[in-house]
Amino acid sequence: MLDELDEALRIVQESPELRDAAATVDENGYEHRHAVARAVVAATLSAAVERGANAVDGIARDALLAALSSDLHSQGRALPGKVWKAAATPALRVLTRKAVDRRGLLSDGVVPITGDILRYQARGNGTRQLIKRTIEHVPGEAITVLAHSLGGVACVDLLAMEDLGRRVDQLITVGSQAPFFYECGALTSVEYPHTLPGHFPRRWLNIYDPWDLLAYRAAKVFPQQAYDVEVSNGQPFPFAHSAYWSNSTVWDAIGTWLD
Repeated sequence: MLDELDEALRIVQESPELRDAAATVDENGYEHRHAVARAVVAATLSAAVERGANAVDGIARDALLAALSSDLHSQGRALPGKVWKAAATPALRVLTRKAVDRRGLLSDGVVPITGDILRYQARGNGTRQLIKRTIEHVPGEAITVLAHSLGGVACVDLLAMEDLGRRVDQLITVGSQAPFFYECGALTSVEYPHTLPGHFPRRWLNIYDPWDLLAYRAAKVFPQQAYDVEVSNGQPFPFAHSAYWSNSTVWDAIGTWLD
């Protein structure tokens, strides 16, 4: 899909309207930036499906959208007012229309995994209580909780929302979106910029692969609790997101943390 992404970005960069948009954008430009990212993602997915590729899942799409929005934001700081109205260009309208024509196919790929996130956000208490009961049934006085991806979000929420009496003394998250959820105000337990409560475990190992677009650093967001370890799963996204458990470096990092 990299070829399709390169092509979509080329179309945006070469759009004549792009050069005229800078004068109409304020310093923040969030809505414009997000619209550009959406248009580029739509163009990329449309071109990929057109060439016979399978529709990507919703997590992959949203991660690509977040990455593009973030990149546009970082570039916008250095080059104020860049490209914000590219979504309105005729070329991108045509590509977006193609994506709309295939909306059913794209939705079939989006719903299963994105639905997990939406359901957790709406009715996550059942998941958190299941994790709590599992912790309560584990023997021993000090427990380390290990969680992956959305499971890490649920564990962060649980340990922030409920005081389990220091029974959980360590948390290990792998490929987790908890820091991202927190920064964008979507973490159920703690609203940005409030900090984690005092009963939250003081030792938190967060493992991430830079090639995993669903993995986020936690140490800068939660400096009092989290410690980040970067690994390489040797896979492109989205395969990098599920490749942690076959990576010996991950287990070495966990073993070192527990020693």
